[in-house]
Amino acid sequence: MSGLGTKGVKVDFVQGTISRDEFYRRCASSWLTWSPEGFGWDCFRHYEAPACGSVPVCNYPTIERHRPLVSGEHALFYSGEPGTLEKAIIQALADKDRLRQLAQRGRQHVLANHTPAALAAYVVEQGLALGRDGRTA
Repeated sequence: MSGLGTKGVKVDFVQGTISRDEFYRRCASSWLTWSPEGFGWDCFRHYEAPACGSVPVCNYPTIERHRPLVSGEHALFYSGEPGTLEKAIIQALADKDRLRQLAQRGRQHVLANHTPAALAAYVVEQGLALGRDGRTA
């Protein structure tokens, strides 16, 4: 990502750890939040960024996800080939109106589907559905 700075992109890259509040503050002040998979693809960071109003930039998922973020609708995905992350970021920053829309839709999607309350409601709903169908978990 070092080439981004030479193209006029301000990159806020932290070495080490920061507090959760500081992470949220930085997301809220950024158009984009880079969110590569860590120890597994589906991590809170993918959902925290849109909740803060930033568009997550994620590598393509490697798993089937629950009510997923959709590339071009709630987030931006990139493949692992060299240069694809930089290209996705440059293209995204060229259209701020689209980024505003992605951020708004992403935030709405996360608040509706990925908060602790929304996830708990889904688990209860699925559990009750299993009971009504006569099946056991």
